Amino acid sequence: IKCITKNSGIITKNMPISVEGENHFHNKMFCTNETKLVKEKPLFNSLGAYITASLDPGLLMIQGTLNTGVDMEEANAAVEEIVQEFMAEEMDSHELEKVKNQAEASLVFSEVALLNRAMNIAFAANGGNVEWVNSENDRLMTMSPKDIQDAAKTVLKKENCSTLFYRKG
Repeated sequence: IKCITKNSGIITKNMPISVEGENHFHNKMFCTNETKLVKEKPLFNSLGAYITASLDPGLLMIQGTLNTGVDMEEANAAVEEIVQEFMAEEMDSHELEKVKNQAEASLVFSEVALLNRAMNIAFAANGGNVEWVNSENDRLMTMSPKDIQDAAKTVLKKENCSTLFYRKG
């Protein structure tokens, strides 16, 4: 990973994850909180989260590129605070509905092209159950704020976390 300016750096946090539906909900933690750390309190010039898994358990990666002159430990503490807030507070039902709608739209649009439909069927078959392709939306729509909070409390434990600091040499 390349650092752009003399005093900038990159923080990457890794946490093992295997939670049903995580591919649609992992970035929720940073959808609203990115504004806090990028715009309101400009510690980062970019901050995001993604999953490295496909079928097997993978890692939840939280990655941010610091603004010039920002202390890595201060920025890391700010990310830790957001993770703790996310675990402590149940997700707002309205926010969850917005995420579900976005996930449903992504699923529907992914089925438009025949190649994508074939890839989704192949992916489900490779996972051991071709019917998953037909039930994914139903599984996502049944998720509740409590399900999200329970999964967060299971996965986002401090002892599960490895933090890497990439410093400019």
